[in-house]
Amino acid sequence: HPEGPQQAFAKNAVDLWPLWAFSAAAKSKIYASKPWLENQYAVAWRGDGSGTHLTRPDFRGRTVAIGNLALAKQLATQILPPFRRDLVPNRTIALQHLCSGQADAAFLEVRLLESMMLRRPPGCEAVDLRVEVAGDVSVQMSTTSTWKFRPETDRLRREIDLMFQDGRFARFVDSWFVFSNIEAHALANLQEQRQIG
Repeated sequence: HPEGPQQAFAKNAVDLWPLWAFSAAAKSKIYASKPWLENQYAVAWRGDGSGTHLTRPDFRGRTVAIGNLALAKQLATQILPPFRRDLVPNRTIALQHLCSGQADAAFLEVRLLESMMLRRPPGCEAVDLRVEVAGDVSVQMSTTSTWKFRPETDRLRREIDLMFQDGRFARFVDSWFVFSNIEAHALANLQEQRQIG
C-alpha cells in the first residue's frame, strides 16, 4: 500500500503489515508484536566528486526530500535544523530528487538507503553521494496487525525468534543488507542473552 501502514490500516486495506515502528503502531491502536528489527535513519547529500570525506553541510533553510510518512517527517524535524520539506510519495523518489538537484538532501532509513546505494535508481547512477547516519536515533520495528489477526502475527514473531536462535535470521539479513545488519545482529544478540538468562 503506497501510503504506508497507518493509512492502510485506517482504510481497512490491510490486516497485517510486516514491519512498522512499534511506537507508531501503539499510538494507532494497532497490535504490534515484540520488536525484531531496529531502523536507523540517515541524511544523504551530493558530494563534490573528489571522493574525499565531506562533513555534512548545514541544511538550515535548504530543501530536504522525505517520504511522506509521519515518522520520517517527525524524525527529520527533530534531527535537522529548520529546512524546507520536499514531501515525496516514496523513498526512491526522495533519493532521485536529491540526485537531480531538486533537493539538497534526502532523509530516509539506512536499510533502504544502503540498498539504493548499491542498486542506484534511475538518475542517480553517476551521482557522487555522501551519507551520515543519525546515530542517536533508532526506531524499534515490529510486525503489526489488526487485533483480529493477532494470533497469526504472534505465530510469525515466534518463527522469527526461532530464526534468531538457529542463525537463519543473521544469514538472511547479511544477504540483504550491508550496513544495517548491525542493528539486526544487536537484536539477535539481545534475544540470545534473554534465552540464556
